Amino acid sequence: MLSIKQELLDAPPPPPAATPLPPITHRISLSGYRNIHAKSFLKTMTMDLCVRRVVLSLLENRRALWIRVHKSPKADWEVLGVEVFERTGKAVSVKQLQRIFLTARDWLRRNLQLYIIQRKMDKLTLDAELAKWELYPHFIYYRQYLGQFEAHLRGEEWTGELYDDDIICDGIMQVEVSTRVFNNPAQDEVPIVENYEGYGGSVASMAEAGGCEHAQMDTSRGYEQSRQQKAAIGGYEQPQMATPRGYEQQRMQREATGGCEQPQVAAAFSSNFASASTSRSRKRPHSSIKQEDSVSYTKITEDLLQKKPHKHRFIRQALFKTIMALDDDEVEYTELADLFGDIAEQSNVVRRLRLQRQQQRGRGEQRQVEERH
Repeated sequence: MLSIKQELLDAPPPPPAATPLPPITHRISLSGYRNIHAKSFLKTMTMDLCVRRVVLSLLENRRALWIRVHKSPKADWEVLGVEVFERTGKAVSVKQLQRIFLTARDWLRRNLQLYIIQRKMDKLTLDAELAKWELYPHFIYYRQYLGQFEAHLRGEEWTGELYDDDIICDGIMQVEVSTRVFNNPAQDEVPIVENYEGYGGSVASMAEAGGCEHAQMDTSRGYEQSRQQKAAIGGYEQPQMATPRGYEQQRMQREATGGCEQPQVAAAFSSNFASASTSRSRKRPHSSIKQEDSVSYTKITEDLLQKKPHKHRFIRQALFKTIMALDDDEVEYTELADLFGDIAEQSNVVRRLRLQRQQQRGRGEQRQVEERH
């Protein structure tokens, strides 16, 4: 049985609820749909919110249609048009159905690049931001499909899932590793995304080209804090990690003496930070920790992250798991072998589960390829 706190290992917040599909209240045959006059397809259908929700929801189980939009059989799109009519009573042409999907697809890709590269949003903040889009609950499946694309934007290895089981929360140990060279603070250009899945160029140019009002909204609280710190330390971002609440006096003291500001506590919008702050063990006093020791520990961590920025994800994972194990009230470790043995046991379980999911996903994709051929 694992001794590491299970109450801190919260799952990601549930996605926003989607509007239920309207029931079938109209009837039309496939031939009847094909005989609809072109003038009956109103141009405003691509802007109708109800129609767009229904189209995107129905496409979720029609993967073959949106994987290769313009190369999939027209007859399959016509079948979709029939069901859209039966549920909404509105005639939507094949081209309009495709345009609804392509517009939503381009919006999601463009804003993933904007939020991740330019605004430096972690996954929980990104989820909250995307949830503001009225179509997102009906299009979550496509973000899951773009998981590898999202990992590419973050510079992370794709594990086959949006949320890494090993790193429970991006906020509790927030690490910002810039693509810039650490010893070149003058370099402050918008990063260029490589041509991945047909998209290249700067994020700024994509936001301008998209003309999307949502893409121009004000920055989030987490990004604003990052921007202010960036300006204060000369144009580049230093790695950050969460610090206990008892270290607030240390931060104020360093500010008064002109030193670098102590890394900030994780943002309150992190669900796992909230659970950690209310945990029984988190309320223990920190008076036994010497001030000079805490400064030394933080300095060692900062030096390590700057020395090996390419391993920031692994370092964050190792620190998080070790701290959570040491902070567990239910067990008192006296031997390093016991401590790391428990961590290894938990990591091996996660690895086996991930491997099983990847194998199942691979078999499913193989079956789809065989069915198409």
